[in-house]
Parts: sequence; C-alpha cells; structure tokens
Amino acid sequence: MSSASLHSTQLQICDRTLSVLVNSLGATPHEELYILYRIVRERLQEAGAEIVQPMVGRYATSMEMTGVSFTLCKLNEELEKYLTAQCDCAFRNVSTTLRQWHLDFRLDFPPLSLVG
Repeated sequence: MSSASLHSTQLQICDRTLSVLVNSLGATPHEELYILYRIVRERLQEAGAEIVQPMVGRYATSMEMTGVSFTLCKLNEELEKYLTAQCDCAFRNVSTTLRQWHLDFRLDFPPLSLVG
C-alpha cells in the first residue's frame, strides 16, 4: 500500500475500525507476509485506523503462485462482533481465551493460532 494511495483515500470516522487480511497466493513465505503486514499496520495507524483481528497467512492460494493480496474490511460493531466471535473450524480457530485477550488488548499483530 503506497503512501499516495493511503492519503488519497481519507479515512472517515466510521471507517477507522478495520480488519486486515494479508494473504499469500501460495509460495510467499510467512516471514515476508509479516513484514508486509507490519508496513501496512504502521501506515494505517498513522492515518488513525484501529486494526481488529488481523489475519496473515495462506487463505486463498493458487498452486504455489508467488505473490500477496491485501484486503481491508471496514468494521462496524456488528461485523466486529462476528469477526471476533468464538469459532472452531478447519480454517479458523478463535477460542474464548484468544477472543477475550483480543478484546482486552486490541492486538496489533496476528496471533499465531490464526496463521494458516
């Protein structure tokens, strides 16, 4: 995310709570994804955004394709409630403990249990 594109898209008051998904297309290693997430997080926080439940990992891949995709999701109270709700399925696990930890401390990094 370039500084120019971030500044051209001004965050409104209602847009300040976001979830960030940094997705490997297959061959991009987790280490590089975390570096990219850190850069995006810093720029969004400089613009006044609060990041909720970030996700970094391989969520939608294409046969070892190199690359990364970024998804920013504007959250309201209802969407934030669903995103942080307790769940346990094949591709996502948010435990009660992790959910409460997230709500108490507003994580600014992806918890390891959410990495695919």
